[in-house]
Amino acid sequence: MSRRNIYIVCTAIILLSAVLRMHAQERFENDTLRAYHYLRERGEVYFSFNASHPDVRRLSNVISVDNYAEGTVFAYANREEFEAFLKEGLEFVVFTPPGEWHRDDPAGKIKSEPGAASDGSEWDYYPLYDEYVEMMKSFAENYPDISRYIDAGSSVDGRSILFLKISGNKETGIPKPRFMYSSTMHGDETVGFILMLRLIEYLLENYPEDEQVERLLDNVEIWINPLANPDGSYYGGDGNTIVAPKRSNANNIDLNRNFPALSNTDYTTAGRQPETVIMMELIEEEQFALSANLHGGAEVMNYPWDTWERRHADDGWFEYICREYADTAILYSPSGYMTFLGGVTNGYDWYSIFGGRQDYVTYFTGGREVTMEISSTKHPPASSLPSYWEYNRRSLMNYIEQVMFGVRGEITDAETGEPLQARVEILSHDLDSSYVWSDQENGWYFRLIEQGTYDLIFSAGGYHPGLVENVQVANREATRLDVMLNPVATGTRSPSGEGNTGLYLFRTPGSDEITIGIDLPVPSFIKIALYDLSGRQVRHIYNGPVQEGTSFIGFGDPGLGPGVYIVTMNYDGISISRKIALFPQR
Repeated sequence: MSRRNIYIVCTAIILLSAVLRMHAQERFENDTLRAYHYLRERGEVYFSFNASHPDVRRLSNVISVDNYAEGTVFAYANREEFEAFLKEGLEFVVFTPPGEWHRDDPAGKIKSEPGAASDGSEWDYYPLYDEYVEMMKSFAENYPDISRYIDAGSSVDGRSILFLKISGNKETGIPKPRFMYSSTMHGDETVGFILMLRLIEYLLENYPEDEQVERLLDNVEIWINPLANPDGSYYGGDGNTIVAPKRSNANNIDLNRNFPALSNTDYTTAGRQPETVIMMELIEEEQFALSANLHGGAEVMNYPWDTWERRHADDGWFEYICREYADTAILYSPSGYMTFLGGVTNGYDWYSIFGGRQDYVTYFTGGREVTMEISSTKHPPASSLPSYWEYNRRSLMNYIEQVMFGVRGEITDAETGEPLQARVEILSHDLDSSYVWSDQENGWYFRLIEQGTYDLIFSAGGYHPGLVENVQVANREATRLDVMLNPVATGTRSPSGEGNTGLYLFRTPGSDEITIGIDLPVPSFIKIALYDLSGRQVRHIYNGPVQEGTSFIGFGDPGLGPGVYIVTMNYDGISISRKIALFPQR
């Protein structure tokens, strides 16, 4: 190539590069202007950008990631979050908010008789807010023997967070585990809102004639919250059927990033959004054994952890119940439904989030929760809603049934027969707070778990721990295991026998107090200390004499962050250690 031609080619490349940079800068400026338009008008912006999986996990602390697939991230941000994202220097594209995609849907018709029985075809609409409230009240009024209307509190703009509690009237002699469905904490993900209303109606209308409905209501206390973020869904106003809903609440906060994060030592409700506080207080009060929150934007079952790469102790069980849901939905839907990521994903494997509800419920409250993504379109035309019901109806029913299985039973005082609140732990299995507690009122516990053979230990303050080995569990069956714990009498010898030493740890529910139980064969001078996993001593606990038999030493843990620690006891040249997970208990 001649020198002249080389010059021409180089000049062309330089000019092309300049044009591309100019267009990129123009696109960046246009998208930035569009972003600030939506931030000004709606309080949030919806956009995409390219990133690697590790970058997505890092950026989840900055913005509200909504979806991740093949290197493309879709996300929301309020003004503060978006301006933090701009500092990353990444190219991005701003989109019309999903809630506005079907703004003029002619099928968004209004139902004329709130709470009236439907034949199925009437559910192709989004109700007015006031109609929704009246519908919930009508359900309870029409079925007073098996349902109760509950107004749990008000949103930022004063709308009600409503539940309907449903329970059959047949006496079984066994306390019912509590179950919760909650939908649309992202206000623009509206399919679950209608499905939950329809599920309420289905349960009420078909009890006790339908065998499965009768079995569920007679054995489970079911709580259903169709709309967890009414301000987001009715952003377009109460006088409209849902028009242009938004993801966040009225304060432009993503409610599914507003719960206590697993890496955060701040477990209190202080400073959180009103909708979050309502949910936290109700969940901790009712102690649901199993729950789910319904979302949209994808079609996949998502299970804990969202925050941690390591797996939950019950990872196999979570995958099993999610697989059952997805496979059933796939069977009753057209090709392609519920097949994203194979229909089931671990949350962290998809993309990580912090402050999500499913991790909060599963780690902090002793419950088990999954996230159900049930529609790839967040706010689809109302005419499509009956189809989503047909795809998911059987799966929704079967998922409730899962709370009836696993290991269950009553824990009582061996001498008085009174019920006890005790910790139920599976040896060589539980970690990251996966153990559960029995109910302080009736002593009953419900430990959901995959089929297998397990050793369970039961512990309560002032009682000798009880160990039951080789407990057999089968999928979709309930194993009954009642336990009586013997109270500790001062000066008695360890039940493990002469010459053996025991070191037991348990936490008083609702307290910061950790109790250490010690069984010694002879009086000894002991030293007890607390270490982190790196071997660094973080707390001196006790240094002094202890009598023969069983003794208890308590200590509080203010200032200690959540995590796994090691309690070590030394006496007479012997060292005994045991791990303990510290985190706020109910």
